[in-house]
Amino acid sequence: MPSKLRSQPQLKWLALTYAALFGWILVLAYTGNLPSQLAVIPYYDKVGHVIPMVWLLT
Repeated sequence: MPSKLRSQPQLKWLALTYAALFGWILVLAYTGNLPSQLAVIPYYDKVGHVIPMVWLLT
């Protein structure tokens, strides 16, 4: 039985927010404008893809 923790409209907004954030970060990455502070995090690129998706799916 599916969980009723999040309603459909809330899930829609979460998905749209995630897509917008992902698109913005994608543009920043391809134009070389990501903050240099991210380089101190090992494998920051992979972490940046996995953590938001896991958060969205929980």
